[in-house]
Amino acid sequence: MQQFPFDGCKMQNKVHDISQFSPNENYLHFTLQYLIKNVLTVAQCFAILPVSKTRENAEDLQFEWRSFKTTYAIFAILSVGVYSLVVLLNSIATSEGFLSFVVVIWNVRSFVALLVFLRLAQKWPNLLQEWTRVEIDMLCYGALPTLKLRFIVMPIAFLIAGLVEHFTYVYAWIRTVSKKIQPQENFTRLYYEYVYDGFFDTFGYAPWKVLYVEFVGAIITFAWQFVNILIILMSSTLAERFRQLNRFISKEECITETQWRRTRKHYTKLSILCKKFNETFSSLILLSYSANVYFFSISIFQSMSVRSTFEAIFVWFNVIFIFIHFSLVSLYGAWVYEESVDLIPKLTTLQLKHVNHEVERLLVQMANNDNGVSGAGFFKVTRSVILQALNVVVTLQLIFVQFQATFATNVQ
Repeated sequence: MQQFPFDGCKMQNKVHDISQFSPNENYLHFTLQYLIKNVLTVAQCFAILPVSKTRENAEDLQFEWRSFKTTYAIFAILSVGVYSLVVLLNSIATSEGFLSFVVVIWNVRSFVALLVFLRLAQKWPNLLQEWTRVEIDMLCYGALPTLKLRFIVMPIAFLIAGLVEHFTYVYAWIRTVSKKIQPQENFTRLYYEYVYDGFFDTFGYAPWKVLYVEFVGAIITFAWQFVNILIILMSSTLAERFRQLNRFISKEECITETQWRRTRKHYTKLSILCKKFNETFSSLILLSYSANVYFFSISIFQSMSVRSTFEAIFVWFNVIFIFIHFSLVSLYGAWVYEESVDLIPKLTTLQLKHVNHEVERLLVQMANNDNGVSGAGFFKVTRSVILQALNVVVTLQLIFVQFQATFATNVQ
């Protein structure tokens, strides 16, 4: 079994020990692998990230094509793919306006996300093993209790908010069906024919088909939520490690050249880990941003034509819900860049007696490294991304209005 070295801090002084951990507390409990295992267990129920032995240590992680988790993931991908294709063909045939294709894009986005997650699962063991090595190497800076709390609070908050949004959506359709149903009609059948009209218009209604569309609907809904929460958790963990270096340098009154050398090596390892993270997550980050901006734009456009109080509440809840998702992904992603460059002003204002060859080498590395979360190389996640996205949203509103007007003219 591969062992993770614990050689980054040589117990040189009181700062470089792990005495704060209790005798019965395993230091591996403060690594990303331990913190995220419960999140991954829930995700795998929805066919996401089919990695084996997620409850074990990082060196035990495996991706196996011949496993139940992978087979289940492939089955889910095929199910969502078939459903998305049927809805697409139905939307083309009915041609009820460009807004009818919003559901198509919603489904296709989740289908692509599942494919990306399957690809990510193949790289996940290697990424987590490298991540754990860096974390164990940096345990001398102390534990991160706020990080442990974040891995509990954030997923639960996302889950609750997602359930509220989903049940609000279901309730909205129940209200619609209740107003249209006739005494002789079956409520359940009419409800599913309205909600999943693209599928049941093609294949007809049957009780066993309800299980299929509900399964696909659950996978699609959860996949969107998990794309965002996974990026947030991974980005915040990486940012916290850069923050540890900043705090150490700020608190130390006198740092020797040996300590500076160790700090520089840790910064180098974090920079390499940041690049590896971007290589692994770039497609997922790009998918998250493009989908969030698009559906945020659609929600705002729909808010311009609401007719009742309930519709207004429902639509504006969606607007706020999507904007919070997008903002959190942006802020936590930008945090990595901010913490990685925050060291520069600290180093340039050091007293002359603290400056040495290792400090100069560290400054050169910071000047040459371009750390930060990236969307497939197209953009770097900073706080300015939020303003840039809002500009895109305004542009899309004009395009949507033009599409709607053009479609209305063609119908007439």
